[in-house]
Amino acid sequence: MERFLSERVRDLRITGIREIVLLAQGRPGIIRLDVGEPDFDPPPHVRATAKQAIDDGGLGYTSYSGIPELRRLIAEKLARDNRIPVDPETQVIVTVGATAAMYLATQALINPGDEVLTPEMAWPQGHTIVALSGAAVVPYPLRKERAFAPDPVDLAARVTPKTKAIMLNSPGNPTGAVTGEADLAAIAAIARRHDLLVITDEVYEKMVYDGHRHISIASLEGMAERTITINAVSKTYAMTGWRLGYVAGPAPLIQQMGRLALYVYSCPSTLSQRAAVAALGGPQEEVGRMVAEYRKRRDLFGEALAGLPGVRCPRPAGAFYLFPDISGLGMSSMDFARFLIQDAGVTCVPGTAFGPGGEGHVRFSYASSLRALEEAADRIAGAVRKKAG
Repeated sequence: MERFLSERVRDLRITGIREIVLLAQGRPGIIRLDVGEPDFDPPPHVRATAKQAIDDGGLGYTSYSGIPELRRLIAEKLARDNRIPVDPETQVIVTVGATAAMYLATQALINPGDEVLTPEMAWPQGHTIVALSGAAVVPYPLRKERAFAPDPVDLAARVTPKTKAIMLNSPGNPTGAVTGEADLAAIAAIARRHDLLVITDEVYEKMVYDGHRHISIASLEGMAERTITINAVSKTYAMTGWRLGYVAGPAPLIQQMGRLALYVYSCPSTLSQRAAVAALGGPQEEVGRMVAEYRKRRDLFGEALAGLPGVRCPRPAGAFYLFPDISGLGMSSMDFARFLIQDAGVTCVPGTAFGPGGEGHVRFSYASSLRALEEAADRIAGAVRKKAG
């Protein structure tokens, strides 16, 4: 049967995240801190709208680019929150989650043989999606002394005549790093100087803490015409399973992505689009409440981890992940993740699941209740101290 598989699919490998999921399966009482998914329900008005849409009917196919009302709300949101003015008719398409937006961007805009600068530690599917385009993935480091924000000097050093695009993710997964305005301006200057495209994943944009501010690189001078901005309702409105994302950028590029979408999935779910209209166009207080709760969880769980011998846990500026340094425990990232499952009944993701630079770190999601995080902290502390003797 092997000969029937395409080389592209045959070479795909199971991610470190999936390996942890398989190890944790069937274990009673395990606390899952590996999953990057909000534990909240979508806001009440979003759920009510979806229920009413089912009763009202009219949930057939839509345009591959999404329903006009939703594209208009996305454009208004981008202008208001991100300072990115776009035409909803030609510069915005609705996608089946941010993953599909990333796939469309790379397949429509990147050629085999191109080089794409990507964070060395990133959401694993991101690297794979770039590789599926036939491009060479060129990692740039994320250094702990810079709180894991990209260093423009490192990016500039990796640009070659084959470089086509820079991938950004802020706030970042797995580190929670928020790239500041000065670094974004320097990266923008590199993109303009070398005529590069920027593809930026901003799905955690609302989850920023301690006075930090999310800035969209497309809002900087000369960047709107060379930036693809990807976002989704998944994290902001706790709507991961609704699979509803969106992408904005220069009209000629977005239109090519839209044409490809027609052949990949026809159109996004009409029901999910109706719910997204309610999410973007309705009250936003629930978003603020969720973010405030995440901050409490970050502080509680982060302080508990930082108090363990052999563990250093800096406080991240965004997203809902902690990325502690566990190298002082004398275990690899994967060994520590296995140890926690077996000895503490807690899951995390080894840092190497996000790239080789993640060795010595693990990722915990604090998108769980305070009670679950307190219990997890107690279990981890007990297991680590017992092992230390």
